[in-house]
Amino acid sequence: MPGCDGAGVVAAVGPGVTRVREGDRVALFCGVSCGECDYCARAFPIIKKVTAHFLSELRFVFRHAPQAHLHPQSNAAEGFRTLRAAIALAPKADRYRVLAVTSTIPAEGKSLVASNLSIVVAQTGLKTLLVDADLRRPSVHKVFRLQSPIGLSSYLTEKVGSVDECIHTTEVPHLDVVCCGAVPSSPSELAGSKRMTQFLQEVRNRYDRVVLDCPPVSAVSDPLIIASLSDGVVFVTKFNKIRRDHARKTVQRIQNAGIHILGVVLNDIDFDGKDSYYYSYYYYQNRYYLSHYSQTNAEPESQKAKV
Repeated sequence: MPGCDGAGVVAAVGPGVTRVREGDRVALFCGVSCGECDYCARAFPIIKKVTAHFLSELRFVFRHAPQAHLHPQSNAAEGFRTLRAAIALAPKADRYRVLAVTSTIPAEGKSLVASNLSIVVAQTGLKTLLVDADLRRPSVHKVFRLQSPIGLSSYLTEKVGSVDECIHTTEVPHLDVVCCGAVPSSPSELAGSKRMTQFLQEVRNRYDRVVLDCPPVSAVSDPLIIASLSDGVVFVTKFNKIRRDHARKTVQRIQNAGIHILGVVLNDIDFDGKDSYYYSYYYYQNRYYLSHYSQTNAEPESQKAKV
């Protein structure tokens, strides 16, 4: 993509999980009966309405699961490790301690990338903090199953006095998370406040790497304000989601604000689709090494069986 320097096009991440379709039987998820008798005929519309929110949450969990932690040998996890390596090998990589992750529009996978990038960085032993800086539509708390009213918004509105009160530990070693907390009424003002600058300065001093999950650029002004306080931006775009000129204008808007773009993540590539030709080498290379690892792990078990 023109105008992007540093890491360049850094990763290609596939979906890796089965999607939940709207047409799926509700009985599959809630254990209801056949759906054909008189009782089920009366109950099914009610059950469908009640479980609508549940199905929405289930879709989110499938699409935003921390693949790098749950499935470390998957193609998706390898894609995030490629992203980590690209950032680490960029010129003057040591100065990129606070990274902002954003996209052009919603639903391009920026939260997925931010979460899994934080995981693979923490897996190297670096003390890492993931911050949900999307003060309008937060999602990090869903990814890590954290339910707390205390978060970044609490610190920015001075409801809590210490950053420590906002930080949550995770099951991933070396990884902490700061959720958004309650959605504030004036997110743009809070994003550009002195408290935000103080927050980032403190976490910068305490952590080796800080990853900020920012809102989409075309939607609001918040991401440009927050990204200007970071050391660089990782720009996420979804394969076949938006037009090239729209993405170029977004990149130009970021650069016009004086913000350094580290590179681009091309997300949700369909390796089996019609556009898979250009990515077949990447896919089959990963398959080759993954099959090698699976055979290596299986050898000790087979030897034990012989004994």
